[in-house]
Amino acid sequence: MDFQFGIKFEGQDADYHRLPAYAGGQAIEGIARGIILVGHFATTGEIRKRAPFSDGLQLYMTPPRSGSLEILLLGVVSGVAANLMAPLVKRAFNHVVGLGDSLDQPELRDLEQNRSGDLEALTDAVEPALRSAHNVVGEGASNIVIIQGDSNVVNFDASTKRYIFGSTVLQSIQEIEGSVGAFNANTDYGKIYIPEYGKSVPFTIARDSEAGTDSAISSSLDRYTSGLPSIVSCQVRSVVAPDGRIKKLIILAAELVE
Repeated sequence: MDFQFGIKFEGQDADYHRLPAYAGGQAIEGIARGIILVGHFATTGEIRKRAPFSDGLQLYMTPPRSGSLEILLLGVVSGVAANLMAPLVKRAFNHVVGLGDSLDQPELRDLEQNRSGDLEALTDAVEPALRSAHNVVGEGASNIVIIQGDSNVVNFDASTKRYIFGSTVLQSIQEIEGSVGAFNANTDYGKIYIPEYGKSVPFTIARDSEAGTDSAISSSLDRYTSGLPSIVSCQVRSVVAPDGRIKKLIILAAELVE
């Protein structure tokens, strides 16, 4: 087996070695689906949200360990993808629940630099699966701890449940300026560094965006990678968490600032 993840349920019914069948099953299915989505990207380099998935990935489940509610998922992947599975799962899962800003993963630096837009699209693809995984939180278990080896990959609890279920699209339109550091024209996902915020923020381009928006975003990225002035002015709506943190921006219009 090339990789494995443990899923440990803690608190409430889980302390008595049981879970509500439906919510517990949703949790295991959601986490497994999230891992499969990541594995498909690791083996093919493509974002896919539904089956069929890559034949180069297989994921198996073992029975719970005696005296506990811990499930072991065992996986086989082809090529070099096995080396990327743990860091990619950690990145995607943590970003989905709002815990990704402090991550520093040397294994992913090339991907972060060259394919950051794809990583944001992967995060978006994984989110529905992890929503399902959270249904048991507070309804049979207080925490779900996902473990890889001796390392804690992510912890799902009441705060991450509020974050993942609490997205609000603000109807007010804001004007922001920044430099595009990553963009995939096929998925319309990317990242933009906004000096006012002091950080890079994920974005997606609205389907009904104004003409020339994609071109302006692409030009900003090209100028950024060439070391040229790359500021782009954008009209955006913000997607925010219950605590006010910006999850991502929806770009409605953009133009280069000359």
